[in-house]
Amino acid sequence: MFSLATDQTLFIRIRSSRSINPKPQSILKVIRIKKSAIGSAPGVFDFLGGIASQSGCLALQSQTQSKTTVLATEGSDSSLCVTSAELGRFETPIDSFKDLIRKGASHQQFADWLEECESPGWSRNALACLALFSTRFQWLPESGLSLAINTDIGANQGIGRAISFQVATLRALEKLTKHYFADQGLALLAQEASEKILGKVCSSFIPAASAYGRPGCLSPLHEGEIKPNPPIELPKGVTIVGTPCRLDNSEMASKRNIALSAIGIGKVLAQNAANKDVDRITSLSLSKYIQSIEETLPISIDGKSFLERFTSRETSSIDIKDDTQYPVQQAFGYAVAENYRSGLASHILTNLAHNSKRQAVTLLGELMLQSHASYSRLGLSDSRVDELIGKIRDQGSDQGLFGGRVTGTARSSVIVFLIDKKSAKRLRDLVKAIFGPKQTLTL
Repeated sequence: MFSLATDQTLFIRIRSSRSINPKPQSILKVIRIKKSAIGSAPGVFDFLGGIASQSGCLALQSQTQSKTTVLATEGSDSSLCVTSAELGRFETPIDSFKDLIRKGASHQQFADWLEECESPGWSRNALACLALFSTRFQWLPESGLSLAINTDIGANQGIGRAISFQVATLRALEKLTKHYFADQGLALLAQEASEKILGKVCSSFIPAASAYGRPGCLSPLHEGEIKPNPPIELPKGVTIVGTPCRLDNSEMASKRNIALSAIGIGKVLAQNAANKDVDRITSLSLSKYIQSIEETLPISIDGKSFLERFTSRETSSIDIKDDTQYPVQQAFGYAVAENYRSGLASHILTNLAHNSKRQAVTLLGELMLQSHASYSRLGLSDSRVDELIGKIRDQGSDQGLFGGRVTGTARSSVIVFLIDKKSAKRLRDLVKAIFGPKQTLTL
């Protein structure tokens, strides 16, 4: 835990280069601390929503117990420094950064600057957020600034870990500068840093869940929503855990992109069939889709045929390749059903009497199992994951294992489970039996 106060003198031994090298030359540097503040943020599990959430589906997200803490410190030196006991140290003169802020640099100029100063990848989550924060509030430190990162979120948690770095950095900067975001502004800025500077796809509901959720709750969120809905408390004795499951299939990333594009194509075709705006999937009921729209959609369509039917304005936001077949009916049907599952889960927890909520967990688990089955049919799972989810389904709620599903990207996929806290060992044994003795659970 960090415990630095203001107006202290700090003696540190640093490397003379901007980043770690095999044979660094150490020097003793004296820094007078002018001001410091601490921000923290948990990781995030995707309970329901998955890739459909990026197309307007309601997302249900939960916070992890593990978190990232960032100590932001204004010092007397003239450097910009990012450190991590786990990952290393990066330091560069701060003047070039200040010049970019004063000139009102673009996203691309910030991205170029990160490349030019050879900042390591892990540090860029904090630096990109610092750049946008300084631009938004027109704030710069009087002299130097350091960001010290400490995390117990595993590297295999992918985007959930990166987002916690960003949200914790922004929280620390808020406290340090007394400039605070309104509504969901912090989450939207973290999303902007990810997509516009770091070049990573990131939906706003992920940083929103980290920033505005509560432990032991589900956060119902929509992409780009200005005011997040209040978190919904889980029944006592029930928890959400996860385990990493990197999907090694080299085609998995491609399949995921195809599914996302197929959902986007489905929205355009559904809007045309329904003669109404269905830009948000939440505006389309599952019953209406099944009765009136599903049969109007092609089972699949090649990109060239679709592009010939619609204007560039209608298709500009969708990544489409001429010679690719897109499983429109299956992918868009998954998205509509996933939105229904997320809404039903939210309703079950919000509206049932308190003494009935425990019983409702079985229904939530079933919704997770349905979600996984649909996700797997899109080719976004593998045999080991399906085997584990099958065992969860077969053992059932009587064993305190209510449900599970895979989510995430090919490189940072996570299996998320809803379980009775007393059944953690039973789940751990199942996970290790399939993935090996070194596989861990994350709370």
